[in-house]
Amino acid sequence: MFTGLIQNRARILKRRSVGKSARIAIGLEEPFSDLKRGESIAVNGVCLTLEKSENGKILHFFMLQETLKRTNLNGLPIRSQVNLERALRAEDRLGGHIVTGHIDGVAEVKKLAKSGSDWKMSIEFPEELASMIALKGNVALDGVSLTVAELAGQILTVHLIPETFKVTALKDRKAGSLINMETDILAKYVRRILDAGKLEQGNTTRKRLDPEMLRNAGWEL
Repeated sequence: MFTGLIQNRARILKRRSVGKSARIAIGLEEPFSDLKRGESIAVNGVCLTLEKSENGKILHFFMLQETLKRTNLNGLPIRSQVNLERALRAEDRLGGHIVTGHIDGVAEVKKLAKSGSDWKMSIEFPEELASMIALKGNVALDGVSLTVAELAGQILTVHLIPETFKVTALKDRKAGSLINMETDILAKYVRRILDAGKLEQGNTTRKRLDPEMLRNAGWEL
């Protein structure tokens, strides 16, 4: 589990296909200390398992076919910057929002422009994610916890404060760039519950919530 608060940046050094999967090596701006083989690290919001660390400065990961298909880690050019966050510890503060590191889809950056002292980024996201995105709700873009400031159809806009723009790789994105997107986990469960209810609508034995059911359950009406 992660928070969407970026701790470091890195550049992709090499990427090598292994059948339908791949291995990737990234070089960090500042070395991580006390790394352990097998720990989880979010790379551009993608939860990956650390295979090997070279003095905390160069990290090696294995990427499954699903990861290559669903994220931008397969298409980013060598030397591209990526965001990094180590997994949340039990005693840590949850400063952003709950981020799982499981990417829902890749969105396209439509615009990144200065807006006063902030920056505004607009992206176009896949239609199937629309029901899990809400105005003023949470979204993780390349692993960065952000708030949906504007929403129109399949276009959402977020504001990047100067600190976010400075310390994350989002400043390198431009119109046409592909960006990893993870919707809020609470929205996923709500949609799952609603979808399950739709599936049950065709079942004639389905119980409906009515006054008699509530009275039988002990409610006073």
